[in-house]
Amino acid sequence: MKLLPDSENSKILPLGLLIIVVILVYFVGFHWFVIRHVDYSSELSDMEDQYQRFHATAAKREMLAANLRSLQGSSEEAEYFLDGENASLAAAQLTNLLKEMLAARVSNPDHCMLISNQTVRNRDEQRFEKVAVNMRLRCHMSEFVKVLHSIESSVPMLFVEDLNIFKLAVRQSARNRGNPAVSADNLNLDIRFNLAGYLSANSGPQGANASATGVSTP
Repeated sequence: MKLLPDSENSKILPLGLLIIVVILVYFVGFHWFVIRHVDYSSELSDMEDQYQRFHATAAKREMLAANLRSLQGSSEEAEYFLDGENASLAAAQLTNLLKEMLAARVSNPDHCMLISNQTVRNRDEQRFEKVAVNMRLRCHMSEFVKVLHSIESSVPMLFVEDLNIFKLAVRQSARNRGNPAVSADNLNLDIRFNLAGYLSANSGPQGANASATGVSTP
């Protein structure tokens, strides 16, 4: 029975034991460090990529901000122009806008109504094409003031030009004769004005300039 290994095995055994000890020491003392280092390296690589992307985006900040301001300015500016692609469509839009204001602001349709509308020829060459429609209303003054307020605060931006107001004779009953309050309240006015707006410089080809007349009935 051999208690000691052969001389040949005596060299291999310590080497094997040394390898086992090294492996154990690695797993016990260094493996976690290596794994953590690999994870940190991966995270650092990802952060470096993110930093490069953020840096590239930051470099474009001024350009992007300028483009955004330009787009916002264009959007806000476009709201003040008529939507029509040509003068004919824009004239129709003006008439529809006035009808919508009458429907929304006038308490009694009989107190303010659109009698007629006629497109006005525009002979002035300007950067922005002007579109105007001659409107004729039959209104009480109190109701017309409401309509004027709507026009002044409207978007798109509208303008009232060549305003003319004529008094209309109103019949009164004998009971109301001599009563100034009733007379003022029942006063009807023939109101004529041009309602104008502008097409943006990016609008399509100018539409036909022929006048178109439309009559609305109560």
